[in-house]
Amino acid sequence: MNLSMELTAYPLEDKYLPVIEKYIEHLRGYKKIKLEVFPTCSVLFGKHDDVVEALSSSIKWSVEHKNKVVFIFYVFRILFYFSPIIYYLLTKNQSADPP
Repeated sequence: MNLSMELTAYPLEDKYLPVIEKYIEHLRGYKKIKLEVFPTCSVLFGKHDDVVEALSSSIKWSVEHKNKVVFIFYVFRILFYFSPIIYYLLTKNQSADPP
């Protein structure tokens, strides 16, 4: 089963941008998922288990690096009904793996 997840991070630190940049760079290390980064969120695509593993591991990584962050995420099974961002990604790149 394919899954997409829209993820937003809100660091609880004055210098929040480096925290977000490091977190995104860490997410790029997960080769089994596709990552798209937008100004207000990141979207993870892939097989259900791979996306959930990437989210779980990356949040653990953030905690281990002493980051104080609030994470908000939306999980979508039927991609194009729920998020205009995800619909745009699927329609601009026909090689995306639909549900």
